[in-house]
Amino acid sequence: MLLVKLTRAYQVHCGRGVSAAVTAFLLLACLAAPTYAQTVGTCSHGEAEADLDIANVRARMFNKGNLFWHAGSPVYEVPKDSGMAAIFVTNLWIGGQVDGEIRVSASNYHDWEMWPGPLDDAGNPPADCAPYDRIYKVSDEDIRLYNERGEVTTDMADWPVTLGAPVVDGDGIAGNYNLAAGDRPRVYGDQTLWWLMNDAGNRHETTESQPLGLEVRVAAFAFDDPMDSWFDDATFYLFDVINRSPNTIDSLFFGFHSDPDVGDAGDDFVGGDSLLGLGYAYNGDNMDGGSAGYRDRPAAIGYDLILGPVVDDDEADNDFDGAIDEVGEMLPFTSFMTFSSNTGVSGTPMSLEHYYYYLQSRWKDGTPITYGGVGRSYSTTPVPFMFSGDPPNFWSEDQPTPGGRPHVPSDRRFVIGSGPLQMVPGQSERFLLAILFARSQDRLKSVQRLKQFSRNAQSVSDRLLRFDTTAYNPGTPEPVPRLPEFSLHHYPMPSAEIAVIEYEILTEMDVRVRVFDVAGREVGTLIEGVRSAGEHEAVLRTSDLPSGMYFYRLESEILVSETKQLVVIR
Repeated sequence: MLLVKLTRAYQVHCGRGVSAAVTAFLLLACLAAPTYAQTVGTCSHGEAEADLDIANVRARMFNKGNLFWHAGSPVYEVPKDSGMAAIFVTNLWIGGQVDGEIRVSASNYHDWEMWPGPLDDAGNPPADCAPYDRIYKVSDEDIRLYNERGEVTTDMADWPVTLGAPVVDGDGIAGNYNLAAGDRPRVYGDQTLWWLMNDAGNRHETTESQPLGLEVRVAAFAFDDPMDSWFDDATFYLFDVINRSPNTIDSLFFGFHSDPDVGDAGDDFVGGDSLLGLGYAYNGDNMDGGSAGYRDRPAAIGYDLILGPVVDDDEADNDFDGAIDEVGEMLPFTSFMTFSSNTGVSGTPMSLEHYYYYLQSRWKDGTPITYGGVGRSYSTTPVPFMFSGDPPNFWSEDQPTPGGRPHVPSDRRFVIGSGPLQMVPGQSERFLLAILFARSQDRLKSVQRLKQFSRNAQSVSDRLLRFDTTAYNPGTPEPVPRLPEFSLHHYPMPSAEIAVIEYEILTEMDVRVRVFDVAGREVGTLIEGVRSAGEHEAVLRTSDLPSGMYFYRLESEILVSETKQLVVIR
């Protein structure tokens, strides 16, 4: 009995994601292992920068834990060369616990908490990080010119394989890098930028935290595919996070802070789609003014974690597909919240605890966000995603309370996080972020288009890292599937006794219609089976459901429809 209790305590305290088969083996090590103070270096922040600019987006990369902005104009320009920016700044936030002590690497607009270079096997930074202050950039065109003419770029020649940069092995000798013998930089998409950073290179001035002892390898990439416009407007970021410290990190959360500024900074709304795991920003009205505005066709920008850590032993349906702990189940973004620029409990984070709470959808006092209103006082129901309704419905900034008036659009900030995880010494985890851009006839159609792009990205998520032509004998890249859109809606709105869900499909296919509550739990399946092309309907008896907000969606083997909101009243 004591062993059972200790095992359960281990699984709680030492984190999730560790299989039962190794729990007993690690139990005594976890209980007895001392906590080591991390060595803090004296490195200067990196000064390297480079643009990801192969397609319709120009995105500026930095190697200090932030993207797109540094003491000047923001550079997430889309369309490229238009002068219009969709994001002001994005910052990497990581927080966890070492023997109960919270440790965080995070920042907002300055005092970033990442430094160039690797950590050694004890988690110590280099004595001098300057030699690693570089962002490497290689494209398929660079590979082609070398293959055909022998022309080599400096970054291609210096590709840092010994630091972990991905390589296509053309000579059959693992671990080396020999261009003449056939080795090539691995280019994800059509252009890849690669850099290496750590959180122990110097003091954490923003959070005043001890370092976690993490090494972070980043590959930013994009596609140039005129046949698939959503790819041209997307950028991707592959993060390989390695625990180089001698400590086990419990309750680790990985995420991003964004100040989106979609065109004009002063007229934005934000939202979080809990079923897609999508955090996004969009215009609060149908005229995006200002010198950098998108005018009468306002855009939307979204953050989507399309590949995350495998968590197939935590007794949860993390990807909301109706199956618990299926083999290879991945953890998506699990939280989304927005905060203001004031100093109150829902304002700018001021301590390491605040950053850590925000990654979990908790306010600065540690209380969770709650359903409805501004996430604090409308109800007492804790939820992980703020403004999870489909605009302009409740619960969105367009309708924060049922039938209520919209918020006043303004400059917005949000945090989107994934966790909790546990990382033992030497363990690595992989995260693939997609930043998606959509622009349609009006602001709400841009949001729906963005959500369709999110479904597109998720439908090919397991293939994105195989879309490259950099092999020694490159073949034809696997094509991206053309994904049709479904038509889906319901009436009446809101619903008391029944809700009639109408949908249309373009071809005969095997489909199902599922309903979820605000926590992402499946309430029921209305339709399941092959249906012919054309219009169909399904009836949900809402009189059997408690009052509140629900979501429904249509699914097939190749596509998931946009998620629709349904409000049940009594």
